[in-house]
Amino acid sequence: MNTTEVKLSLPERASLKSQEFFAWLLSDLELWICKHWPDTRPLKADRIEGETYLDTRPWLVRNCANAITSIRLLTFWIVALGLFQSTNLTERALWILGAVALILSDGIDGELARGLGIESRYGKAVDPLADKLLVLSVAAGLSWRMLDMYGSTAIPLAVVTAITCIHEVALGITGARVGVLAKKVNVVPSGSVTAGKVKFGLQGLAIVIGWLLLGPIGGVTATLLLCVSLPYSMQSRKSYLGQLYELKKVESEHEAFLDRIDL
Repeated sequence: MNTTEVKLSLPERASLKSQEFFAWLLSDLELWICKHWPDTRPLKADRIEGETYLDTRPWLVRNCANAITSIRLLTFWIVALGLFQSTNLTERALWILGAVALILSDGIDGELARGLGIESRYGKAVDPLADKLLVLSVAAGLSWRMLDMYGSTAIPLAVVTAITCIHEVALGITGARVGVLAKKVNVVPSGSVTAGKVKFGLQGLAIVIGWLLLGPIGGVTATLLLCVSLPYSMQSRKSYLGQLYELKKVESEHEAFLDRIDL
């Protein structure tokens, strides 16, 4: 029997390993929830398009993933401010643990959403926004502190951080356009792509190492990791632009259909 080997790129492999890790970590919790509050809706493959199915599980079960995403969105600035105002390694380490917890929560809410079948437009829209605000605020604080400590030596980190911010803002705008248009044509967007997850992981590693080793080594490491994350940021935006193009085609076909009806 002939078998075809599916070759995966580095970001795809990293994403799969990440998903497998969080799936393993949360599998018992998901099974426990499903046992106590089973989802009575048909499987996605068996659902009729256009038909609305009521999720009868408790509110907390239906919104646990969104709750984690919301916590990340509401607390990112506290971690960023705490790191920037820390005066010694002990304080920094405590805030770094908070940053790591928020970074890891990105995988937790995604796995819960997939495992419990509670993916939503809110999660797909707010999750990448919360990630961007967390990384960019902490990275900006790191660059500011390094410039204050080492002057012109920290300029490369500041420049790369600025470029990263520009890319992330452009990516956020494109993602928002995808979300708005998807809602208009009543299509659920695919959300963040593999490259976006790898990019977020590299950026998270950069800010953690940068703040932990607050000095020349930490600055250089953070700069290199942010540089490596940039191609993945570009790839992620390219994917969103592709989604936007397809959604515009759907929109134009829908409008053409309505025009024919009016005639």
